[in-house]
This record gives sequence, structure tokens and C-alpha cells, in this order.
Amino acid sequence: MKFTIKGVCFTLLVIFSGFFLLVFPSFVMSGIKNYLIMLDNRKESRMEDHWIFNDTGRRLEYHDGTFAQNTSQEIDGVTYYFDEKGYVRTGWVQEMGKLYYRNPDGTPETGWFEDDQGKYYLDENGSPKIGWTEIEGKKYYFSSLGVMAVGFTEIEGKEYLFSDDGSVSPGWVDRDNKKYYLDESGAVTTGMKEIEGKTYFFREDGSMATGWIHNGGSRYYMGQDGSMAKNTWVDEGKQRHYVGADGKEQTGWITVKGKRYYLTQEGILADSGWMKQNGKWYFIDTDGSARTGLFESEGKWYFLTEDGKLLEGWVTSQGKKYYLANGQLMTGWRKIKDKQYYFYKDGSMATGWITIDGKSYFLKEDGSLDTSAMKAGE
Repeated sequence: MKFTIKGVCFTLLVIFSGFFLLVFPSFVMSGIKNYLIMLDNRKESRMEDHWIFNDTGRRLEYHDGTFAQNTSQEIDGVTYYFDEKGYVRTGWVQEMGKLYYRNPDGTPETGWFEDDQGKYYLDENGSPKIGWTEIEGKKYYFSSLGVMAVGFTEIEGKEYLFSDDGSVSPGWVDRDNKKYYLDESGAVTTGMKEIEGKTYFFREDGSMATGWIHNGGSRYYMGQDGSMAKNTWVDEGKQRHYVGADGKEQTGWITVKGKRYYLTQEGILADSGWMKQNGKWYFIDTDGSARTGLFESEGKWYFLTEDGKLLEGWVTSQGKKYYLANGQLMTGWRKIKDKQYYFYKDGSMATGWITIDGKSYFLKEDGSLDTSAMKAGE
């Protein structure tokens, strides 16, 4: 049998045509059947409200073929909001003056949520918390738009300091190398404040002060830890100051541990040396204390009363009597107003029996020589 190309092609065409005629009717019939089922399902679905999805979004079609538009509707316990074209609204939605946040499928977002404006806390309806709110034991504040407060925030005339996570609690807070103290409500403390037995001062911005501060017309010194110094000296370079029991810087005459000191109007300890004040003389020692009684300075002797009187002649110091003349203490035998006295090397006046150069003398209680006693002893 002889095959030709033309014959082979003709044979294949006949076979393919037969196969097509055999299969095509069933394919066409299957397509028609599926279309009819779809139409029937569509007709059946329109008997109830149902969701329709497309590239634009999600719509709720009612059984009569209309759509939910410019309204809200609760479906299976969830409230959905629809725009003018009937699509479910997503993102921030304002309804009846209240904000809500909706996911891409229209369901409410709940719990913590964040966008470009900040952080929010959404309730079960997707509405943000407003004002003071406690969440898991922590205290937060949310603005009228629901944005969580962070950092310094003024609320009803008071300044508050919120941490980076938005919470606020009383106590010490460190921020930008400054210290703040928040009261029981979380508000920033200003002015004088006693904390755990120590006194602190907080500036108008709430930051804790150190060093010298002015308050109520007085000066106070706050240590490096911020607490107020009390009953102590404050050294500032070569200058010394003193703060009292109430923390105020002292001026004028003060007594510290039994010694008297003079502080100028600027609160600075007076320099050592002689000082005349209101017609009275005072001598300031090298430690800043005022000398009183009998003392020596630059080879001369002086006697100062506590009220600043500079005395000469008879003086009494530590229970002993001395005689001063021209800045010198009398020593040895001295005649004073027709009476003889004897003074030891330290200048103190002798009394009773004394022996000098092998001779005995008796000095009365006032220190004067008893000539009759001397003769009797010879």
C-alpha cells in the first residue's frame, strides 16, 4: 500500500473532525449547564442579603438588589459603616461625632494601635480612649482625638511628664540630664518640696535645682543631690557662707559650736583681722571666728569683750587676772596706783605666798603686796 503526504493529511483531518463532533456537544452542554446553575444560584442568593467583593472593596447587597449606602449596620455582632457608593468604610471613620477605626475588611481594630499621628488604645468597637485611662495597672492620657500623650503635656493647667511608653506614675524621673519629681497624680512638682525627710527645690520648668537658689526673698544652697543644706558651712571658692536650720543663708553675727562669726550682707564670712562695726572693735581669727577675751596678735596683747569693747588695765581671763598696758602684759613686780603686785611670766597676777630670789612674800586676795606679812616672814 502506497502512502502519500496528501493522503496522510486527509486521513488526520477526518479523524480530528470525527473526534470534535463527538466531544464538542458534551463540552457545550457542560458550559450551558454551569451557566444555568450560576444564574440559579444568583437568583437564589438574591433572596437574602449578602456580601459582594470586587477590586474596589466590599459591599452589602440586599435581597432586592439594592446596596447599603451612607449608613451603618450590625451584622453578626459587628457594626459596619457604608459610604455613598455602598462600600464598607475602612481606616478612621467618624460617626455621630465619634471616631472609630476599621480594618480593610470593615471590622473594628481593638487594643493598641499606631499611625503617623501617634498611639491609640481602641475599645471593642474600635473607638479610641479619651482622657485619663488605666490600662493593665498603668495610667495614660489620651487627647480629644485619642492620641496617647508622651513627654511634657499640659492638662487642665497642670504640667505632666509622661514616659516614652505613655504611662505616668509618681516619683523621680530622669529626662535629658535633668531630674523631676512627679506628685501622686503625675503632675510635675515646682517650688519647695519635702521628700522623704529632705527638702528640694524645683524650678518653674520642674527641673531639680542644685547650688544657690532664691526663694521668698532668701537664698538657699542645694547640694549635688538636690537636697537643701542646713546648719552647715558652704564653701564657694575662697568664700565661705553659712546656712541655718531652715536652710536660709545667714548674715550678721552667728554662733556655731560655741564660736562667733560675722557674715557680710552678701553672706560672706568676714576676712581675718581687725574689724570696726558701729564704733566697736572685733578681731577675726584665721578660722573666721571672732576672738574675745585675752589674745595676742603680731606681738601685742589685747582684751576684747563679747560686745566689742577693747579693754586695757585690769582684765580677767579664764579665772586669772592680768594687767594690760600699751598692748603688753605686765610681768614681775609692778606698782599700780601705789600698790605692789607680782605677775608671773604668762602675765597672770600672783596671790598668796610666793618666793622670789629666796625671799617670801604674801600677796592679798586682790593681788596687792601685804607688807606686814612680808616683814613677819623675814
